[in-house]
Amino acid sequence: MTRAQEASRGEIGKLVVVVNTAIANSLLPDILKTFRNRYPNVELELRSMTIEEMMQGLRDSSIDVGFEHLPNPYSGDSTLNFLPIVQESFVVALPEYHPLAALKHIPLEALKDEPLILPPLDAVPSYEVVLSQFELRGFKPTLLETVKATWMVINLSLVAAGAGVSILPDNVQTLQRQGVVYRGLQDAPLARQIAVVWRRADVNPLLQPAPTDSILLRQFLTVVQEIAERCASPAD
Repeated sequence: MTRAQEASRGEIGKLVVVVNTAIANSLLPDILKTFRNRYPNVELELRSMTIEEMMQGLRDSSIDVGFEHLPNPYSGDSTLNFLPIVQESFVVALPEYHPLAALKHIPLEALKDEPLILPPLDAVPSYEVVLSQFELRGFKPTLLETVKATWMVINLSLVAAGAGVSILPDNVQTLQRQGVVYRGLQDAPLARQIAVVWRRADVNPLLQPAPTDSILLRQFLTVVQEIAERCASPAD
């Protein structure tokens, strides 16, 4: 079989994929394993970008597909498809010897006067979900303004140093950081979605295949959807 035939069948080629911490700590290992088993000769180049960089990369076709939280300022872009694949909850990250660490579940009201370490909204707009829950309870959190970190591991380092507490996605519990403990949130319906995003022109909605679709991208999206559905299904 010629390389042109292999390419036409989606057996060789390259996809540039933007990932974030949330997907890396949840579905990404299973996605990569399944895709590589099915298409061992397709190269996957993984990159880390801000949401602004990813959107620009999608627009100029320098990247093929990415993962991002919903809601975000770009989710209404008619040139893009956002497919929600998994919902993540939040936990409180505390210094190991913090008084609240004695509780199994922590009410948001208990964090009212605690220095709260959150990523800035301009970098992670989906954190509006978190801040809105404080507002619903009639108060604003005391945000740690002297340090602003967008990376989860940096937030954990600040917590371990005793600079404050943080509210982070529950997948953070895969990261065992010395000096940090995790506790559930009580009576706080905090959740946000992770979506896979791609150019609408490259692949029509998954249920409506078209001859103009990118075969490689469709194969990748199919694997993503399979893994998401498998993880969402209750265990037998």
